[in-house]
Amino acid sequence: MNEIAKLVPLVTLKEAVKSEPRLKKLAKSNFKVKQLLEVAQCLEGLHRHVLMRATLVVISDNKPLMHYSPLYRTTTGEVCTQLTQTE
Repeated sequence: MNEIAKLVPLVTLKEAVKSEPRLKKLAKSNFKVKQLLEVAQCLEGLHRHVLMRATLVVISDNKPLMHYSPLYRTTTGEVCTQLTQTE
């Protein structure tokens, strides 16, 4: 895993596979590496940290919030929406 990570420059994974011959060769010759890169490309750019802001209140009509937004339960049991700052 570390060997593969070291081959990826500070660009997207798609660009890295195109520009790094060793990475391209690994992806073609090793099915697990190919799968790893495919999954990693799907995850690339997704939010990976939880941040709670106490400045927003979400109000729903008669339906539970889960019909409008993905929800997250904190380790202390609080329910939070999983929306970005701009949603």
